Amino acid sequence: MESRIINLVGLLSAESGSQLYLELKSLLSSPHLVLFDASRLEMIDEIGWQFLKKCQTKILDSESFAAINGLNQEFISGWMRNNLLTSIPNFADRDSAKRYLASKIESRFEAQAKIPPGPRPSIHPSFNASLYCPHCDSILRTYQMGNNTCPSCKGKYFLHKDYKISSFEKVL
Repeated sequence: MESRIINLVGLLSAESGSQLYLELKSLLSSPHLVLFDASRLEMIDEIGWQFLKKCQTKILDSESFAAINGLNQEFISGWMRNNLLTSIPNFADRDSAKRYLASKIESRFEAQAKIPPGPRPSIHPSFNASLYCPHCDSILRTYQMGNNTCPSCKGKYFLHKDYKISSFEKVL
């Protein structure tokens, strides 16, 4: 899973909020870890808050994780008022936020490691199997057993019926 730090500087308004949302929209075509650094943010107007809520929705929809650091007391109350704190928690410093985001990756790996061996449910379009590319560690969303291509790195892999991934294609 890739990560990105976004520094919020000055005034977050219509123009900068739109720019932030468009950057996030293109970035979050695959799950990411996003750290917002607000230590140099001076003001957020009403439209800026609306763009932050749109960013929150995009983060949740893409199954990404986000955190923010450096919010002053005025912004913390606005963060809570706009219901951003539950999905984008605030941290006092950048290192704490990085540790939180790293723990999210670890918990995702642990959850996948705890899948008991044995028969798995059959894959159909309503089941979302999240697996990791053996070449670039991007999260894969696949519904097909057999040969596949990673959308991030274009690496070829083979998905077995027991949900194991081989880093090569098989001649079927």
